[in-house]
Amino acid sequence: MSDSVVGRELTDALKNLESSEDLYVYFLTPRGNLYPVRPLPKPDTVVTPAAEPWTRNIGPLMQAAIKELFGIKPVDDRDIKVRFDLTVKAMEELGGQMGEASGRKNLVWVTHGFPIYGYSISGQGRLDFTKPVQSLCEALQQAQIAVYTVDQSMAGAAEGVGTTSVETLQEFTSITGGREYTSDRAGEAIQQARTDSRANYEIAYYSTSLNSDGKHHKIRVTSGRKEVRLQTEHEFYAMVSPGGLASDTLHSREMQREVEAAAHSPFDATDIGVRASVSPDPGNPQNMNFEIRIDAADLLPRLAQDHEAGKVSVVFVPYGEDLSQPSPPTTVTLTPEQFETAAHGEIRLREGLSLGPAVRQVRAIVFDAELGAVGSVMIPVHR
Repeated sequence: MSDSVVGRELTDALKNLESSEDLYVYFLTPRGNLYPVRPLPKPDTVVTPAAEPWTRNIGPLMQAAIKELFGIKPVDDRDIKVRFDLTVKAMEELGGQMGEASGRKNLVWVTHGFPIYGYSISGQGRLDFTKPVQSLCEALQQAQIAVYTVDQSMAGAAEGVGTTSVETLQEFTSITGGREYTSDRAGEAIQQARTDSRANYEIAYYSTSLNSDGKHHKIRVTSGRKEVRLQTEHEFYAMVSPGGLASDTLHSREMQREVEAAAHSPFDATDIGVRASVSPDPGNPQNMNFEIRIDAADLLPRLAQDHEAGKVSVVFVPYGEDLSQPSPPTTVTLTPEQFETAAHGEIRLREGLSLGPAVRQVRAIVFDAELGAVGSVMIPVHR
């Protein structure tokens, strides 16, 4: 594969898109660095919609990137260990950036891949990357990143089925719930990934506790309707250990991590549907009354005998003009009675907050501890 061939293919696939605000493009350089053609927005920034899709000018952007990256490779990536280390480093970095956005994210990876096992020419002998690849895939899956692989052949020919990287790429798609594509089908993969993101559903189920022993487990999801075809994760490896922590401690730490990410994300979280309105308190201009409406269908149904029912929290995070936080967040935990009154439909929460004069926006963040799902909405504050 040459960068110019991929550049032309991506240009043709993207230049006529009607909407591209949710699309970001990177090249992996020979040094193992990510070169952004259009980078993800940084945390604590405001994303402003462009007047027209940025992909209208993707041709010059691609040409500039390829010109910048073209040249003799500074490292010998013929060594399997070098290729593995550089690729994993880049995937972890990009996965961390993508993880700042909640919900499902699709990563279309146009690549030669790397063999899951082979011999190192630097004298390290036979190497097997099966377990580290599985760990990387599990980390991407937990960040809700589905990987769509395009196994680009070295010569740019029609297929790369016979390459030694097929097993590696199959692990990425099977564990994360993505799709596999053969050479020169990057445009098709991008279109399918965008289509899948618009028809995505989250399913939760109760299962027996698993030991974090690294064992392989298959997942099969079927539909009672014969005409329905489901694209899901096919397997997982039990690698995440709860560390012996109590349930309450786990919920607390997970909530703190997820809420912190949602508070600094440039995007609103979409796992849970949230609507909100705000109005001044007639009796006290310093106070603002918030009404939050939560889509109950996006929460995990509770069993009547479940004493953990009600572990859904709403966190109100205030922001100043520059997205600083002039006052600490306020947390409200919903009660089991609120779930009982809205098994279907909306859950309504009314909360009055005292806000300082520096507050210009408040983000309401909803966190479901059992499902691990997050929803949020940014609310302008007008006085």
